[in-house]
Amino acid sequence: MWQRFAGYRGYGRGASGFDMSEQVRGCHHCIGTGVTVTDLVFKFIENHVHSNERISPGDVSELRRRFLDSFTHGYDFFETIHRKCMNASKSANAQALSRDNILPSLLLYCGRGAAEAAFKLELASCGDVWLDDFFAGFAKYVGTHVYKNAEAELVKVFVGSAGKHKSNLTVEKLLREAKAQEILSRCVEAFTDQGTRQAMAEPISVAVNNHIAMLRHIIGANQAKTTEDDIRFFLEKLPSEVRLAIKANRSSAV
Repeated sequence: MWQRFAGYRGYGRGASGFDMSEQVRGCHHCIGTGVTVTDLVFKFIENHVHSNERISPGDVSELRRRFLDSFTHGYDFFETIHRKCMNASKSANAQALSRDNILPSLLLYCGRGAAEAAFKLELASCGDVWLDDFFAGFAKYVGTHVYKNAEAELVKVFVGSAGKHKSNLTVEKLLREAKAQEILSRCVEAFTDQGTRQAMAEPISVAVNNHIAMLRHIIGANQAKTTEDDIRFFLEKLPSEVRLAIKANRSSAV
């Protein structure tokens, strides 16, 4: 039973240069294990039902005892899960798939090229890690003012994908989910309109700068903060970057 991107586009790289196709920390490891064990439990029961027309309370207790006894034969399974979790715990992309980081991670995966083109001064002053702070603040604004259900819907997609990929789930694989692509596209669709970009550049810049200031304990002007012009340029480039990243990700899965 127990045996059974190149150039300025940075698709697939996180802020610290890690590969988003690598394993990451997150509760998907637990979800995946839970799905596997659940499948095994119901398979165990199904086999019993095929042999017996009815299951009595005593049968349930006996099935539980026999299933727990089978754990001794599942040692390799548990060791494999443990090893994958330990390897993922060393990942540079430690929290990419936590509840609050799913949308920022997907936006970073797809929009890094647009950000690198728009925020050259900020990146030169603060390094690539600044992208983490930027996309966290940007995603927070998007999830509050652009597509309010994005984060909740992405959690549902994440849980389903975690059940399918288990500990092998990555940001790259999550983006291959059709629903994740739909959600991400809706998050940036409004920015294809010039009037919307003009209207949102200031509030987005304010929101992002407040977030960066909070994270970095900044008071007053600072090179880590964005300008409206830079945000406007970023928003202009972002929708096409997202479309290209999704297309490239689909192709890589073939």
